[in-house]
Amino acid sequence: MLQYVIDFLKTCPLLFDCLLTADFLGTEHGGVGVFALGTHPVLERYADGGCLKQFSFRLSFRGTNHELSPTSATRFLEEIGVWLETGGVLPEMNQGCTAQRLEVLKTGAVTDRSYGTNRYDMDCRLIYYSEKGSEG
Repeated sequence: MLQYVIDFLKTCPLLFDCLLTADFLGTEHGGVGVFALGTHPVLERYADGGCLKQFSFRLSFRGTNHELSPTSATRFLEEIGVWLETGGVLPEMNQGCTAQRLEVLKTGAVTDRSYGTNRYDMDCRLIYYSEKGSEG
C-alpha cells in the first residue's frame, strides 16, 4: 500500500521537486517521508466477502526557518491536503482493489525541532474497496 501512495504523491504538482521516501526522513531540508501508520485495516465487511479498508499514512518533511517559515510550511501542508482530498484522480491499485477517497486525519503541524530544522507531519488515510480474496 505504501508504494501506491508514494506513486500517487509523485503526481502532486506541489511535490514535483521533492524526494519522496518510504519510512524515512533525512535530517536535511527538502525531502518528504511517507510513513505507514499502524491501524486496523477493515472498516466494514460486506455479505459478498468484500471489505471497505483503510491504509493510514503520515507525510513528513523538514524545513529550516531560513528557507521555510512555520506559517508557510503549514500552508504548504494544507495545500497538499486539499490536493489529496479534491485532486480527482485516485491511486491505481491491484486488481480487485479500488480506491474510494483520500482523507486528511490530522492537519500539518510542527512535531519536532532538531538538526537545526523543524519537522512537519500530516496524517492521512486511503479508503479503498477490496473484493473477496484480493490482496490489499
